[in-house]
Amino acid sequence: MKFIAALKQHKFYIAFSAIAFIIGLTLGLLVSPDEAKALTKSLSETLEPIAEYIRRNPLLGVLVILLKNWATALLTFILGPFSPLIVAYNGWVIGVLGVHFKAQGKLLIYILGIVPHGIVEIPALIVAGGAGLRFGRLLVVKLIARIKGSDYNVKAHIKPSLTLIVLSLILFIIAAFIESLITPLIVGIVGGFLP
Repeated sequence: MKFIAALKQHKFYIAFSAIAFIIGLTLGLLVSPDEAKALTKSLSETLEPIAEYIRRNPLLGVLVILLKNWATALLTFILGPFSPLIVAYNGWVIGVLGVHFKAQGKLLIYILGIVPHGIVEIPALIVAGGAGLRFGRLLVVKLIARIKGSDYNVKAHIKPSLTLIVLSLILFIIAAFIESLITPLIVGIVGGFLP
């Protein structure tokens, strides 16, 4: 299968992308509760419109989440060598929000709000980061070849990276449905039993 072959070909880049995510998550978890509160307030201003779409019309929420995540995946790919920064930033945001919700005594709700779609969405982001990193390497190789007066055909080597971007976009579709339709149900049910 094309996806498995592409994943194998990108294993180093995906591993690097995963490490970037873990570093970002760790740095986010190291933020103080006061800093996390201020940062969460700022992040909420960005995320609240999406939450409102989900509350009003879950299917419209799926579309909004999907477009946001696709834009992130494509930006991650296009930025090439800088893709780990986007992946790390997303990990950092998750860490910061975790610190904030823990300080509020709502860590379980936070985990339930992240895990259902996160088990699909986070790998999708990491895969996009890996594909972007390899694409960036191809561009650097082309630049070096041009400086040396030779040529390097990026198009001949980019197909596996594009295959991974397609995989990432498919995973983001699944994650968007879970985030808009299933995650709110889980949080609502469990939240009803909590004090």
